[in-house]
Amino acid sequence: MTQEDYNNLMEFVYVGGGYLPHNVKAKEFSAFRGKGELIHFKEATMRDINFHRCYFSILNFIYEYLPKNFKGSVLEGKFYKWLKHLKKEYTVIYSFTDNDKIELIIDDCIESGLSAEKAAVLARKWGKTDFIEYDSISFGRMSQESFKNYVKEQLPYIYENVIGVFYEGEIYNGIIETIEEEYKKFLSKL
Repeated sequence: MTQEDYNNLMEFVYVGGGYLPHNVKAKEFSAFRGKGELIHFKEATMRDINFHRCYFSILNFIYEYLPKNFKGSVLEGKFYKWLKHLKKEYTVIYSFTDNDKIELIIDDCIESGLSAEKAAVLARKWGKTDFIEYDSISFGRMSQESFKNYVKEQLPYIYENVIGVFYEGEIYNGIIETIEEEYKKFLSKL
């Protein structure tokens, strides 16, 4: 959501039987509506910008624990997108299939000793490119409650599927404890 979109939001307060205009934009809008007129809304529940920043701060904190070879492949500013890709938090918009590439993959696989059947399976997988769109956590697309639940689900996933890939035992447990303590500190500042 852009700053202009945010400034143009109309706020309504639920009062049990309906909604009442809460800000100037909503009052101006309501003044020109007739009784019984049907109005369509798109929900945009208020989000806490500080909690949003807290989430990205904790991601940056977690990133610092990752090994150098990982950091060489995934830059800190792209860690969030990398996580979305790892969790498959995207929609495939379109798949491009490159038949020439598939034929080359099959030939190479067969030459290296794979059966034609296995070569065909690999070729179908490697011979296509997906055009994807990542699921958004922007303010206009996710309520505060949904975002809190999203963050709550993210941390255990990161522990198991990212931190747990590189560390184990006491080191793993120590890193998780430190991240949890830091997360509590971030939350206490809100």
